[in-house]
Amino acid sequence: MPASKKTHNLFVYGTLRPGTGPTARLSGEMYDCGWFPGVRLGGKGCNSSFVVECIEVDDARLARIDNYEGYHESNHLTSLYLRQPIEAVIGGKATRGWIYVYNKSIEPYPFVEHGDWLRYSNSKTGARTDLAGQSPKPKPTTTPDPVLDGERAAR
Repeated sequence: MPASKKTHNLFVYGTLRPGTGPTARLSGEMYDCGWFPGVRLGGKGCNSSFVVECIEVDDARLARIDNYEGYHESNHLTSLYLRQPIEAVIGGKATRGWIYVYNKSIEPYPFVEHGDWLRYSNSKTGARTDLAGQSPKPKPTTTPDPVLDGERAAR
């Protein structure tokens, strides 16, 4: 009998967000860190929120996304993002999962007021986007990276 793979719920809000599933709003702040967003989770009294979607990933894909997001489980000081547990209500159901929270200073970055990265990045670039919120892909000029390209294609 084959071993079952453990799956994880992952709440995505930026470049990994497909833009095709049900969404939820989480308390916190979103910032434009260039071509990707960073979020900080809000506590009591936080008056802002941001949009997430829940995707399901197995252990192997979660490890690849950890690498892509610059998350180092053994050394949080060097991590660009920290992967933290969180609960959100998606489709009327409380769902537990992981979220990547920006781990560097957000001081120099603009606040994304409405908290929807797909809407924001589309308005910022003025580019037509596909259903995943991504601009049409240019023809590759370098050798494709199957690990990261697989994650990008899943967004």
